[in-house]
Amino acid sequence: MMQRIIDAKDAPMLYKMFKELVLLSYGEKSLDGKYFRKSEEISTAFSQTEAYTQLMDQLATDAAFAADFANGVLPANLQKQALKAAEQDTVQPLIAEA
Repeated sequence: MMQRIIDAKDAPMLYKMFKELVLLSYGEKSLDGKYFRKSEEISTAFSQTEAYTQLMDQLATDAAFAADFANGVLPANLQKQALKAAEQDTVQPLIAEA
């Protein structure tokens, strides 16, 4: 799906997709290091920081960084499905919709 958005040069949709990916993957480690906490409140607070702005700027301007970031936050099983779909040039939902 991401490749089709890139091929279509749909910058607003690509930005929206990366924004969702960043905010869904962001969390904070507990002080004891045992937990990785995620919540809408934590994501919203992060989205209002300079670090978020710099990350989004880099994602929007550096294709290699954006690809590495996306590959880094996707679970291994979804990475494999994405690669397989890209090789077959098919569009398959990677996450079932509820």
